[in-house]
Amino acid sequence: MGTILEGDKKAACEVILRAVKSKTYQTSLPGAPDGEYVVIQFETLFEKKKDRAIETVTPVMDTDGKWRVSGYYIKMVCLTRAKTQRYQLQK
Repeated sequence: MGTILEGDKKAACEVILRAVKSKTYQTSLPGAPDGEYVVIQFETLFEKKKDRAIETVTPVMDTDGKWRVSGYYIKMVCLTRAKTQRYQLQK
């Protein structure tokens, strides 16, 4: 997984803007053991990409009482396909 993430990061370059889209507390997630999770989604714009990304970060409460990231997912969304959606991010 590290290779894919590094490749995506190099291709996307610098982050221009990142804004919280949503955050939800969950006690169960598909394919994961029951626990305390927060699913956080960000809308992100990159320097050399014409598309935007939806980044999902999922921290979980560990047995020692500390929050740790248990998952990260990035989905590129083509802006030309999303013209019908209202698209506005604030800095």
